[in-house]
Formats: sequence, structure tokens, C-alpha cells
Amino acid sequence: MHYVFVYGTLMEGYGNNRLLESGNAELIGKAITQPSFVMLASGLNGIPFVADVKEEHEGHPSNYWLENATQIYGEVWRCDTATLQTLDRLEGHPNWYKREKVKVDFSNNQNTAPFEVWIYLMPMSESEFKSVNNYPILVRNGNFRTIRDSGIARNTFAF
Repeated sequence: MHYVFVYGTLMEGYGNNRLLESGNAELIGKAITQPSFVMLASGLNGIPFVADVKEEHEGHPSNYWLENATQIYGEVWRCDTATLQTLDRLEGHPNWYKREKVKVDFSNNQNTAPFEVWIYLMPMSESEFKSVNNYPILVRNGNFRTIRDSGIARNTFAF
């Protein structure tokens, strides 16, 4: 079995969650990443992605990434290999998103020790971010639900 941390449309209540619900998967609990990342949302519905902070200047992340990095809130799901492969296809792993291991903490104290899970990350440098058309919005608190459920994502973009 595999453990996957999801932070966007794969979470309960969103459209892509059907891939977990219809596969051999079980929700383990809500969690937060131990490392910090930059969460962005793009498109009319604010599709989220978590940028893997690449080194920009002399081997260190730039101030932009350091100032905007935060822990990411989401859910941990246990799934079989077939379901993980379905998620890989959805996320375009390894050519679009990259599936990598990170440690999370459960927000319900179900497991007090750090827990290792898979997460889908978008490898992106600051210069790559700045070149993206229709600049995505920054999700400063690392919680996709706060922008998606409030409608902020749909009302923020200028196309």
C-alpha cells in the first residue's frame, strides 16, 4: 500500500476525489507538510499546485520563495498501486508534476510521529513562475479550501 498526501482537487468534496473513492483507497486523515512549499492556484477554478522550491541564487532559494513558503494543508490517503498509477496519470508524473516523498504531521494527532507520504510537486523556479501566462495567485496560508470554497480563485484572475 502507498500513502499519498493530496492538497487540491483530489481532496474530499472536489471533482478528482472520485479517482480515490472509486479506487482501492481509504482516507487516513487531515495532515500538514513538515517542509514548506509555495502553493499557487491557476485557472478559472483555481486549480492548485505546489511549487518545489528550486535553488535560484548561489545554491539558495531566492527571497521570493523564502518569503512565500508555507506548510501545506491536505489529506493523507492509503491506496493500492493501481490507484497510485491512476493518480500518476492525472498528475502527469513524471513529466508534469513530480511525485516525491515528504513528511507530514496529522492534524488530528492520530499519529504523533512524522509520517512519510507521496506528494505531487511542480518543479518550478522563480523565473519560471514569473514567465507563466495568466499569473497564478499565491495561496499564502497553504490551504486550498480557503480560496476554492470562498470563490476567491474565480474572482481573482484577470483574463
